[in-house]
Amino acid sequence: VKPYDLLKPVQFKVMAIDRDSVVLVQQAVMAKGYQVESLLDTLDDARRVFRYVTFGLVVIAVIALLVAAIGMFNTLTIALLERTREIGIMKAIGVTNTAVRRLFLTESVLIGFFGGIFGVGLGLGVSWLFGMFVNRLANFYGTSGVDIFQFSTLFLLSMVLYPGLLGLATGLYPSVRAARLNPLNALRYE
Repeated sequence: VKPYDLLKPVQFKVMAIDRDSVVLVQQAVMAKGYQVESLLDTLDDARRVFRYVTFGLVVIAVIALLVAAIGMFNTLTIALLERTREIGIMKAIGVTNTAVRRLFLTESVLIGFFGGIFGVGLGLGVSWLFGMFVNRLANFYGTSGVDIFQFSTLFLLSMVLYPGLLGLATGLYPSVRAARLNPLNALRYE
């Protein structure tokens, strides 16, 4: 080993202000002939993994919403069959087709809306418990805790309103069918 080789830096750290600066500094250091390791590669890999996880969760959510829509449609159709006599009585005393349709639509929207509230509450509760567990584990190992889950207010609001709209969509056919029932046939229905 030559004495002047000992004076060359073997490793050094460079800090930058933001992501774009990191890329510029990384390119400049590489142009000087140094090897560069950056957390950007790790962050990009983590973002890629989270994109795949997010896509998978969206697929699962869409399937769950389809199953929920089928379940709501089934519930409303069965409710229509079970309440056929009641609908006949309502129509016989003068309730309009529009009122019967609104009754079924209101019921379907409320089922969806309260299902959304329950789902958001359950999701927030599970994420809070998981975050508390991870933070206690982090504190046990001597590191500081972090907020793992963050939800925007707009996202939470949409997750409450979207099932209500889904309920409205699934309740359209049963409500129209209930409004079209002939009162005499409905009263004879067993």
